[in-house]
Amino acid sequence: VFLADGVKHRSCVLKFLPLCISNALKNPVVKLVHLFEVLVDLIRRFAVLVERRAELAACSLITMDLAELAEFIKSVRNRFVFQTCVSRCQFKLDGQQVLVLMAHGNWIRCDELENDTTRLANDVKDILATLDAQDLRNLQDRGVVGEPTAITMRMSM
Repeated sequence: VFLADGVKHRSCVLKFLPLCISNALKNPVVKLVHLFEVLVDLIRRFAVLVERRAELAACSLITMDLAELAEFIKSVRNRFVFQTCVSRCQFKLDGQQVLVLMAHGNWIRCDELENDTTRLANDVKDILATLDAQDLRNLQDRGVVGEPTAITMRMSM
């Protein structure tokens, strides 16, 4: 999956994204919407890395290897642990490829089951997302912001 054209704008290939999606659909804890939230967090963090590393900033095409994320999605048993996994992952550069490593902090929490604390954390997260959506609608109703037309993900060169 490409996030840009690779000519005018830097392009990122998300290697193993189809496997991530397949595993998310099979895991009742990881819903597709949660996978997309995690991917947005991951891409934002990745964009910062690209700008800080000269060898990546000069590349027009970068591959992000999501193999470990795909394996983690298959194994994780707690939605909150999954939704916060980006904060514990690491990036490893290998030429023009960046490996997304789930790191020890994620793997030791992989088998944690849902509990009252994680359910509460999920509820708070859902409430905040609802409030954000309502704030956006209010701003749109007042004409402060326009209607969203498309979601584009681009890392400028």
